[in-house]
Amino acid sequence: SSRTGNIFIQEILNGHPRCCYEDFRLHIDVFNSLCLDPKTHYGLRPTRNLSVEESVGIFLLILAHGCGNRLAQETFNHSGETIHRHFHNVLKVVLKLSGDIIRANANYNEEVPPQILNNSRYYPMFKVRYIFYFKFQL
Repeated sequence: SSRTGNIFIQEILNGHPRCCYEDFRLHIDVFNSLCLDPKTHYGLRPTRNLSVEESVGIFLLILAHGCGNRLAQETFNHSGETIHRHFHNVLKVVLKLSGDIIRANANYNEEVPPQILNNSRYYPMFKVRYIFYFKFQL
C-alpha cells in the first residue's frame, strides 16, 4: 500500500474529529496532549521511520480495538517487529506516566469506618481492596 502510517495519522488528526475518537477512543486535543507529555518528560522520541504520533497511534489502536499485530501492520504499513517494538516503547512510557498521575488519596485511611479499622479480623482484607481502589482513581 502507498498509504504509510504517517499519512494515516495525518488523515486522522486533520480530518473529522470523530475519526480520531472512533479509531483511538480519544479526542484530537487529548491525543495531542498524550503525544506531547511523553516527548517532553519521558523521553519518547521519533525514530527514522516513525513519529511519536504514529507510535502512540499504534498503541492506542491496539488497545482501543483489541486488534492484533497483524491488523496494526496493515493499518500502519509497518512490519510486525516494528509494530511490536513501538507498542512496547509507548507502553513503558505510559507506565512511567501512570506512576506520576495515579496516586492514592493522602488520607484514604480516614474514610475507613472505625469498626473495620480497629478490628484485626476485617481490616487486613479491607486494607488491600481499599488501597487498590484508591490507587487506580484519578
